[in-house]
Order: sequence, then structure tokens, then C-alpha cells
Amino acid sequence: KMALLLSGLCLLLPAVTTATRTQKPNIVLVLTDDQDALLNGYNVSIGVNHMTNLNTHVRSNGMLFTQYHLAFPLCSPCRSTMLTGRYPHNTHFTDNNSLNSSKFHPVQEADSLPVWLTKSGYQTMLAGKYMNGYHTSGRNKMNFCTYVPPGWNTFYGFQTIDFFGTRVNNNGTGTDLYPEDAYQTDIIRNLSLAWLQNAYNPSQGPFFMWLTPHAPHAPYTPAPRHLGKLKGLVQPYDPAFNEPDALQDTLPKKFAALKPVSVDNMNAIFERRAECLLAIDEMIGDLFVQFEKMNVVDNTFFFFASDNGYHLGQHRISPGKREAFQHDIQVPFIVRGPGVPANSISNAMIGNYDFAPTIAALAGATEFIPPTPPLDGTSLEPLLTPAQNQGPLFWRNLTLQEGYSGVEGGYHGLRIINDDENTLYVEWDDGSLAFFDTAADPWQTNNTYGILPPERKALYANMLHSLQNCSGSECP
Repeated sequence: KMALLLSGLCLLLPAVTTATRTQKPNIVLVLTDDQDALLNGYNVSIGVNHMTNLNTHVRSNGMLFTQYHLAFPLCSPCRSTMLTGRYPHNTHFTDNNSLNSSKFHPVQEADSLPVWLTKSGYQTMLAGKYMNGYHTSGRNKMNFCTYVPPGWNTFYGFQTIDFFGTRVNNNGTGTDLYPEDAYQTDIIRNLSLAWLQNAYNPSQGPFFMWLTPHAPHAPYTPAPRHLGKLKGLVQPYDPAFNEPDALQDTLPKKFAALKPVSVDNMNAIFERRAECLLAIDEMIGDLFVQFEKMNVVDNTFFFFASDNGYHLGQHRISPGKREAFQHDIQVPFIVRGPGVPANSISNAMIGNYDFAPTIAALAGATEFIPPTPPLDGTSLEPLLTPAQNQGPLFWRNLTLQEGYSGVEGGYHGLRIINDDENTLYVEWDDGSLAFFDTAADPWQTNNTYGILPPERKALYANMLHSLQNCSGSECP
């Protein structure tokens, strides 16, 4: 992989070795839906605005990553990448409706992260949204109402993503329809606590919990108790928001044709999205109360992340994701656990393809990862637990961006961060091109591809074309 880097970025971090632990750790992931970093108050000093439990229990006791990027910011492509450690072009899960045409289901899913963990002695549990397509729908070739994906000992996969009246797959035994006054995030909280209190058996091994609320996804519905709690909250100033014609016109033609969005509407959505996070934060607080009762806090890795970023009028685009811009591809990623330095920061460039190899390494389950097809990601264990490793660590300084549906259509790009540059290069399928100097233009408002020297244009094009179909060690 190092041969693909623009330059060797040497971080003062330890080399890759396997940490020695007296007992396997518990592992928890809370994965929100569409929570971007730039607009949702993600910052190195606090953590995430309005999420006091997250900041107290996880941020202040763990590591915040400033450069966590998604390969393709869309729900199912991201989640399948997280579970397999492979880019979307290697899972073929390139759209929310491509489940049955992908390599993920049923082939790669049968040998993915929860399967490796189960073989390694973990008790695995999921509550919430698993993957688009795992619902009762005419598009599907099979009925997923009672389908439990491989590797999950306990599976509460939501059959609907409604914030109220949610239908849940009850671990393959049938579906439970929750009442209209039961808020979705609270259902996940209650299922999780009940599982820890009544079903989990410590004598049978550690636990892995994947808790995945639909919030703050559209239609941006907060719990009734939180509606209006943050009344008057508005988006932070953002130069990309409703950017002026002179800058908008530098973007590819379909972007350039977009009209300004409503400021009031975007602020109203921003307020409700922030209020959606409050119930998630309460759930995190309740989980740590339970962990304290079980005396497992010190032996539990707790991950907080999101599956997609989000834009609210940036580049005049209506609310959504899927694009190559920073609002869509950069999301929160915070981790606490044994050996993770408290209140620490990592500027290493990481991606959602790193999640599966990281969890497998922390769990001591790497022996169960199949040799083929290879994983595209890299374990973050040496970044997370520096005291348990030794020597300098070279880390990636570019990552591949890929998209298959957006305003301008499909695209491939390079996000590069090293000592010499901080840039984004994008090629759209219709031939449109863009280059942003994100060091000078962090909001990516000014497409300067037209003034790049020919040799730099060729450099980025050749590099992208050599990577966009990469596999395993070929990937950055």
C-alpha cells in the first residue's frame, strides 16, 4: 500500500503489532444515520455539540479522529463496507436498492465481521437499522421479515425505518410491531439494556453490540420530549451555503444550474436534526450506567460514528448526501477503550473500510478473516493503543472516493492530505472535472481544475485510474 502514497507520512505512533490482553474486550458501536462532522458541531475540544453523555464517557476518555472519510456516503454501501472491510466497488453494493445484485448478499455477508467475531467466541447483538433491502418489499427475492444475517446471535433488525410504529425482526422468531407512541431510538435503548441485563451471559464470552438508530436521518423527527429543546438553533456560517454565482459556476454543469435554497427551511431542518441526537445521547448515558453496574467499562471498546455525512444547502444542493464534497464524506469517529489515551486526537486519514479489520484485531479474530477476497482496509489498533506497540508508523495520506448517484451522476475521486497538500480531485462519469485546494478553501467552494498545470492534471488522473478498481494491498 505504501507504494501508492504521494509521500510517506510518518506519524509518531507505534508500529502494527498485536496487543496482548489478559481477556478479550467487549466492543460496542453506536452508528448514527446521516450525521456529518462539519455541520453537527464535531470538534476536537468537546466532541459533538449537545451530546453531553457522549462527550463525558467517550470523548473525554478516548480518541477523536479528525480525518475519518467515507468511501461512498450512502447508507447500504457504507454499512456493507464497514462489515466487510472492502470498498463499494468490491462489494458491488453501490446503491440502497442493489442488495440482491451485490456481492455482499449472500456471499460476502456469510464471511463478514459478525461471523469472524462469533467464531472468536463473541456474543453478537444488533438493534436498529441493518441494511436497506432487508425489509418486506416487492424488490426483494426473498422475505427478510425473519431473516437473521450470518454471525448475529441476537438480531433486532428494523423492518421499517419509521420513527414511530416501528416493526422489528425479533431475532428470526417473527416481527414485533411497536406502538405509535414508541420512539425508535428509545426502542433500541430498551432492547439493548434488556439484552445486557437478561440475555447476555459473561461466562460465554465477551459481547459485540451494533446499535444503529435511524436518527438524525430524514424526516428529522426528534423524540417528543426533545421537540423544541434547541429552538432557534441555526446552521453555523458556511461559505459553501448558497454560494455566489461566480463560485457556483465553476462547478460541473448540473451543480452550476442549481438555484439557492431556503435559509429558513435549512435552519429548521438543522434544528430538528440536532434535537434527534438528544435521544441517542441519553441512550449512550444509560448504556454506561449499565456498563458500570456490570463492571465492564474498563474492558469495553466503545465506537461512535455515522454512516453518512449530510449537506443542507451547501453548493445549493437540497438536503441529502451521496456527493464527494467534505460535508458528505467526513463524519464523526470517536473511540474509547482499554489502552486508548484519554482526551486524545488522531489526525490520521482513516475510512469506513478500516472498521472490520480494526474490530477483528481488537477482538483477536483476525485468524478468521478469509484470505480472498482480500480486505481493502487496515486495522487502526496501533493508532488506538499506542502504548501496546512500538516504533514509527507510516499511514495513508490519500483515500479513494467513489459515488454512483448524485446531482452530477456517478464519480470517482481522490481525497489527499499530506505535508504538501490538502486537496480533493474528482472525475464525474459525464466527463466533468473538479479540483479543490482544501487547505486554502476548506469548504470546497472554488473549483480550480482549469488552472492546474497539465502535468498535475495528468498526475491526479493517472493516480485515480490506477486506484479506482483496487483490491486489497493495491488500495491506499
